[in-house]
Amino acid sequence: MARHDRNRPLDRRRYTRCLRVATGGRTARRPAADRPGRICDSSLRTLYFTRAEQTTFADAGEYAERYRKEAEQLNDVERRNRTEGAALDDFSVARISSFLKSYGEMRNGEQFVMGEVRARARERVRWGASLGLLALALLVAPMPWRRLWTRVKR
Repeated sequence: MARHDRNRPLDRRRYTRCLRVATGGRTARRPAADRPGRICDSSLRTLYFTRAEQTTFADAGEYAERYRKEAEQLNDVERRNRTEGAALDDFSVARISSFLKSYGEMRNGEQFVMGEVRARARERVRWGASLGLLALALLVAPMPWRRLWTRVKR
């Protein structure tokens, strides 16, 4: 087998194999990093969430939606009072404002929980998947280490 000429550009297959090796290595190094192209559909969460993670994620989503609806109701009450001409006193406005702020913070907290549960589940799954991908890419890629391996076996 002839040696590869370093001045000649890589052909498409070799480039693709090298890219797969690099992707597997990157995923193995940083499994928690966000990969938009990977497992992005919500129906696929059942593949990588444990039962406890599914429950936590669903509960956090329900609470976040509940806080959003309650804040929306308060906004509607304030809007109705303004349009009907009945002015709210300063205490009521401050109270509504305080509730809106609290609901916003609670909703952000629930969304944080959802993000953390998702990130940890993805990280757990990516370790195994990335190492498998890396091993497969190294087996398929035409690298000099494959020739070394056959020499070691002899």
